Amino acid sequence: MDTNQIKIVRALWGPLKDFIEEIPKIPLYNEVVVVWGQENYNYLNSLGYDCIFIQDSIDNLHSLDMFKLKLEAIEHASSLYGKILFLDWDTIQIKELDSFFYNDLKDKTFSAPLYCYPKKIKTQLDNLGKQSTNEWFEHLYKHLSSNSWHQFKSFIVPMAGFIYISKHKIAKQILDLYLHNRYRGLIEEVALYNLANCTLDEYLAKYEPSTIWGRPSSQIFKLGEVKGMYYKELNKYIQTKVNKNIYFEHK
Repeated sequence: MDTNQIKIVRALWGPLKDFIEEIPKIPLYNEVVVVWGQENYNYLNSLGYDCIFIQDSIDNLHSLDMFKLKLEAIEHASSLYGKILFLDWDTIQIKELDSFFYNDLKDKTFSAPLYCYPKKIKTQLDNLGKQSTNEWFEHLYKHLSSNSWHQFKSFIVPMAGFIYISKHKIAKQILDLYLHNRYRGLIEEVALYNLANCTLDEYLAKYEPSTIWGRPSSQIFKLGEVKGMYYKELNKYIQTKVNKNIYFEHK
């Protein structure tokens, strides 16, 4: 793959103070940032980032609906550049990108690594009662129950911190899935799961990148009283299907 043919894309919305520590002080790639908020735009511009300004307001979006903005950013950027690689600010490069990295994406229509949520998160809902965070976890459990692969006592979904899109048509399909179904919570990850529309093993063969884990095996999942090495078990299985050569880590 010609590295000049792929555009790295990021997005920024919400209060700058929530993200400023994660944003590199200079652009690291041939990248563009899709931006909501004048303060965000001004700050990124001052650092030398190429920005696409969408609008100043995010229309008081509920926290459950925020990630639709990521799908809008991906669709908009892909309409301009075609092949794109979307990176969250906390997706960190750990090795120089070379021909192996780009060739790993070459034959994929889209790509995003898998990670998981333990099914035990249901117990956390009961513990939260009427706390304000309960609404988020209720939607999380509801959508994952019917929009994920069920294996290793977990709900398995694509992780949306690293998303390769090969053409605008694919980006539009993902956004259309959201617009039709009105997912909430993990909007982009549920949409990617439904875009794939296949078995877990088929996903690993067609869409799992070799160059990043959804979450490192060493990372412990923790949500209230639910705690465990769930990523390790999933990654062990993925390794039997995909030979990993890691270039990025998702923090």
